[in-house]
Amino acid sequence: MRTEKDRKLERRRRRKKKLRYLRARLERTTDPEERKRLIEKIRRVSPWAPVPEE
Repeated sequence: MRTEKDRKLERRRRRKKKLRYLRARLERTTDPEERKRLIEKIRRVSPWAPVPEE
């Protein structure tokens, strides 16, 4: 059986993996609309995470 600690750990890992993926996409894109959407997603996943603006 999974404990609350395990669920929290898995959630944190999933969020970090998603943030890495979104930041990598943000680095590759040049389209301003796409960048805006990706930044919004990053802020939704982790509101306090630093977002590279340029």
